[in-house]
Amino acid sequence: MKYSMYENPVCCDYRNGKVTKEQLDRLSTCDMNAEINNGLSDDSKEALKGKRGEDIVNADVAGQGYETTTAETDRNIEIK
Repeated sequence: MKYSMYENPVCCDYRNGKVTKEQLDRLSTCDMNAEINNGLSDDSKEALKGKRGEDIVNADVAGQGYETTTAETDRNIEIK
């Protein structure tokens, strides 16, 4: 059976001019309605303060028993 997007009532309303493109997008696109959240708890955010991504990866690699790499760009950088 072939599907038509006009089976969805809001698509019919858009086609018929009853809703705007912005209203349609708000109903059909979850990121326009989503609360912005990176998924980290407040404790996790606090634990990551002042650390670079490279620091976190190197700590994880070292924790797995592997040797971490040191790039030319690895230097003491103050992160606020």
